[in-house]
Amino acid sequence: MSMHVCTGCRLPKPAGAFSADRRRPGGLQSRCHACVAAHVRDYVRLNKTKVVAANREWYKNNADSVKAKSRAHYHARPRAESRAVRAKWRLKNKAAVAVASLDWYYRNKNKCRAAAQRYAKKFPEKQKARVHRRRARVKNAPGAFNADQIKQVVSLFGGKCAYCGGAYEAIDHVVPLSRGGTNYIANIRPCCTTCNSSKGSKLLSEWPGRRYG
Repeated sequence: MSMHVCTGCRLPKPAGAFSADRRRPGGLQSRCHACVAAHVRDYVRLNKTKVVAANREWYKNNADSVKAKSRAHYHARPRAESRAVRAKWRLKNKAAVAVASLDWYYRNKNKCRAAAQRYAKKFPEKQKARVHRRRARVKNAPGAFNADQIKQVVSLFGGKCAYCGGAYEAIDHVVPLSRGGTNYIANIRPCCTTCNSSKGSKLLSEWPGRRYG
């Protein structure tokens, strides 16, 4: 096995520990991988601002090719594996992801709102479930439900308001979240907009305006 002496650590190492360099007589770099990596780390630490600026400028000039390679690499692996890798990275870099996401949102606020409106129109039950999950988190209320469960409850009441028999337009917590109610599907009823607004945060026993169809 061919051995070479690293000019950085002064230790003899096999040829596989050096990167190729056709400009040098032996065809290998003078320093081993470990020494080169240590040098790069030191340079980045001492010139962080300069390196970050250079990286941003390079990405700006090569954004399309970087995105194309990233997409090709992502789709080359099984979808489940790719998602697992991305989820692991996001979990490890929560703070950076949160800052980047917020920054992107404020730069594309109108685009985000338009997309949210299209999604809500296309998947109304999913949107209702998402909105109420968030409300439950804010109120520290237990429970969650999904779009299929909403459809089952709406079907149970014949696609009508559970209180007046009118057209189904919204969903209501029988015991409001603000009054200690849960966000489980058992506490959910389909209702019309009028009954939903009229009932508000009242219990059924406190709502004289309720009407059963």
